[in-house]
Amino acid sequence: CRSVCRERRCEMKKVIIFGDSITHGVDDVERGGWASRLKTHLWNTWEETGEINIYDLGVDGDTISGVLERFDSEVASRVPDGIVFAIGLNDTVTFKDGSELISVEQFERNYLTLIEKVKRIGAKVLCIGLTPVIEDRLQPYAMGRNQPYYHLKRVIDFEVTIMKLCERLNIPFVRVLDAVSVVTLEYDGLHPDAKGHQAIFEQIRDPLISAFR
Repeated sequence: CRSVCRERRCEMKKVIIFGDSITHGVDDVERGGWASRLKTHLWNTWEETGEINIYDLGVDGDTISGVLERFDSEVASRVPDGIVFAIGLNDTVTFKDGSELISVEQFERNYLTLIEKVKRIGAKVLCIGLTPVIEDRLQPYAMGRNQPYYHLKRVIDFEVTIMKLCERLNIPFVRVLDAVSVVTLEYDGLHPDAKGHQAIFEQIRDPLISAFR
């Protein structure tokens, strides 16, 4: 049985997901996050869903700059058929003095660089939008360093930037902002709970299968 499973896994399409702590599954104590739920679903339905194997590369606190730094090495070690970007929420951070971690314009340039890298290796790409935040719990975010601030308006600005870039390049984009309710963010205002991750999974599942099968 193990040898059959190993053989099947090798034959399946490889799809890697670059993301942050939400992709990694923080606060989903039931099933380890939306990416983990997706991996399990695809593994259990591989004959119907096109034999897709998910690699969750979510890193706590990661930003688009961090993804750029690790992109080449992560891709070289896995040689994926498809890549999912679920990044950007941490890039929206501002600080008490009004400074920004990154400008929207630079974020867009970095995102475009990532998409160009995907095209050069001949893989397919799918982009995921951002999740909402509860501002009054995040001013500043107590667990962060240097007192980062998260603002819903800025989250939406970055979301729109990703969406418009995908429209311009004819790349599939999945919006999850409206799928995650405020209730599922109650713990810290930033990370969805198990119900929130289930909602994200349900929103992403069919578009991902359609994009990579």
